[in-house]
Amino acid sequence: MCQLIDIKYGTNRLVILIYKYAVKIANPIYGHKHFLVGCLANWNERERYLLIKRYSKDSYLKIAISLWCSYFGLIQIQKRCKELDRELTDEEYISFEYYCNNDCKRTNFGYYHNNIVCLDYP
Repeated sequence: MCQLIDIKYGTNRLVILIYKYAVKIANPIYGHKHFLVGCLANWNERERYLLIKRYSKDSYLKIAISLWCSYFGLIQIQKRCKELDRELTDEEYISFEYYCNNDCKRTNFGYYHNNIVCLDYP
């Protein structure tokens, strides 16, 4: 069982996990360049989610659901997913390469309604 509230730290973004939501915030700790990259990552994820949602023929989306993103990408809110508890199989790795920009490490994936989804897809 996951904690109700948790915080994950990345170089470009902080992720605050609150109940059913993941709030991604551009991280200013490492300087303005990382902060701007975090804003761009939030914005790109939201845009990519909307595009994939619109044109996907899959029965489920292979990416975490983005609910909202602020102007300039300062904050993005996604549906919270359960962390992946194993490595991807070779088949899964191949099927997710497009969504995660070839950064298919275990920490970038989770479960949403028992389906594996990419959590970090800037």
